[in-house]
Amino acid sequence: MRDTILTLPTPSFRATLDDEFISKNVVKYIYSGELADRFRARGMSLLIGEVEHEEIMYRLGAPTTKEQLLPGLGNYYKSRVAEALVDHYAKTNTDVVEMYTGIVTDVQVRATTRAFSRALVDGGVPKKDIFRYRISLPISGMDNTLPSPQKEIFGGKVPHAFDFLHWWYYPQSVWLLSLGM
Repeated sequence: MRDTILTLPTPSFRATLDDEFISKNVVKYIYSGELADRFRARGMSLLIGEVEHEEIMYRLGAPTTKEQLLPGLGNYYKSRVAEALVDHYAKTNTDVVEMYTGIVTDVQVRATTRAFSRALVDGGVPKKDIFRYRISLPISGMDNTLPSPQKEIFGGKVPHAFDFLHWWYYPQSVWLLSLGM
């Protein structure tokens, strides 16, 4: 399946603003303060964060030439947005892989989580109800379970999506040990 997905022109699948499952006004809903009002009324808290090496995962399949850069970013952004991002990032970086991973990491992860948290606070959610985290240390021994090519790429780091290991690996291990497994 992985090999087939990587042959698609846009191998990532994005949410659709269909007004059934995801509202076409979701961004307006977040920034208007309506989400914050409902969030606060329900007494909710938010746990949201990132990992130190977000960009490493985006290196897999990253464009390596300038000709591939805009089509690669088209996987995430409309062409005019991708062009503006490239213009901005090209001022400080000319390496295509670094530019691509920087854009995707900053815009897809860092900016969105921070902007979402900020919108909630600006909408009246107390800061004490927003719990942010940053994971910088991998789970001890996890590198030993990775196949050689992945060990070279991910070894000693916590890349995008690897924080799930911190949320699931340790509790599951403790649970299995308590059952004598």
